[in-house]
Amino acid sequence: MLQESILHEVFSLSPTQPPSSLTSPTKRIVEGGNRAHSVSELSSLLKGHIESRFSRVSVRGEISGLKQTERGHIYFSLKDEHSTLDAVCWSGRVRSLRHRAEEGLEVIAEGGLTAYSQRSRYQLQVTDLEAAGEGALLKLLEQRRRKLAAEGLFSAEHKQRLATLPRRIALLTSPSGAVLHDIVQRIAARCAVDLLLLPISVQGRDAESSILSAFSLLASRKFREEFPDLDLVIVARGGGSIEDLWVFNEESVIRAAFACALPVVSAIGHESDVTLLDYVADLRASTPSAAAELSVPDKRALLRRLTDLELRLQGLFSLQFESLRTRLSVSSRSLPRALEARTERARLQLATNKRALGLAMVSYLDRLSSALTRQRLSRRWLADKILRARQRLTNSEARQQRAIGAIISGRREELSKFSQLLRSLSYGSVLARGFALVRVDGKIVRSAKSLRAGEEFDTLLSDRSNLRAVALGEGEGAETKQRLLKL
Repeated sequence: MLQESILHEVFSLSPTQPPSSLTSPTKRIVEGGNRAHSVSELSSLLKGHIESRFSRVSVRGEISGLKQTERGHIYFSLKDEHSTLDAVCWSGRVRSLRHRAEEGLEVIAEGGLTAYSQRSRYQLQVTDLEAAGEGALLKLLEQRRRKLAAEGLFSAEHKQRLATLPRRIALLTSPSGAVLHDIVQRIAARCAVDLLLLPISVQGRDAESSILSAFSLLASRKFREEFPDLDLVIVARGGGSIEDLWVFNEESVIRAAFACALPVVSAIGHESDVTLLDYVADLRASTPSAAAELSVPDKRALLRRLTDLELRLQGLFSLQFESLRTRLSVSSRSLPRALEARTERARLQLATNKRALGLAMVSYLDRLSSALTRQRLSRRWLADKILRARQRLTNSEARQQRAIGAIISGRREELSKFSQLLRSLSYGSVLARGFALVRVDGKIVRSAKSLRAGEEFDTLLSDRSNLRAVALGEGEGAETKQRLLKL
């Protein structure tokens, strides 16, 4: 819509009397009697007109498509029900914004329009951002509350119990406000507890980083070693509007409080002021003064409580002592009769035990005598059994000797038969009958076909003599026979 209004204003000039900036003779083209301008000329004119007329504007819209580059520049769009406007905030201006750019937040953006003539686009260069009223902040606050609640940061299972009598309390608040004075006075009036002030900014651009630095200091090892008796943390600030208290709704602050190892008491604003810090804190106080009362017990009330306990303890001791004295008196009167009765019962029991012991001894001796008698009889029976066993063993040894002799004799006869058979089947017996054993390189030759003509072989005779011979082939002459004779 903004672009259409600009174009309408530019071309609302008389078409027959265009401004001098549109009538450059070098870029004007005349076609059919109508004047035409180059794209670059028109784009340059629009850029100059937009940037000069809209150098300082305020635009209300909802942030959409928020992106931040590595250099810290922020790009986003401002949109309403009908239109969208591109916007950018350079890194040098981001830290000085009154309100941080967040997705879905309705804001009033201040800055100037700039155009890109090459692409016929324009965008708003933002110099400051402000939430568009309390309704926009409340909407963002509810969205953030639901997100953090879904992550479990507000769950009761993560809440820590406060110390009954803390030794030292860390106080995160502004050193110049009335809150510090109220808390110090209230704690001093109730109980002597050491206070450790960690100054923070509770409003403005540096408030978030100041609070995060304080929580980081509390979590540092060096700080914990220096203050090991630190038991509690109070984050306090006076009342104000939702914009004034917004730093205690920042997600980074809420996560820092959740990660704190010490119990955190939230004392932000008045009873009606509610921040996300109240949800994540281990205890929420309606006011800073109430935080002091909830964190530290009243010494007068403690003294009264101790006095009451002392009186109750004395009364209990008196009742217990009286009860013991009464029981002792009753016991002292009944002791002689009880002692005499117990002595008589013991005497009767002793007599009974004596008679039972005598009877038991007689019975035991009878059983022992019977056992000895049975033992003598069993010894004679055992001797007879051993004698019979020895006779059976002697007879068994004799039978075994005879059986072994018979087995050895039979084995000798079998061995003699096998020896005779072996001698009859040996090749020596065969040689004695006129045969010879033919071998080539120690291997027995079983057929003449396995010999080649001219191959030498050994012939073993019955007298163990060995002859070297040569195999003759068919048609071999006298030289071969002569050679055989020489061998």
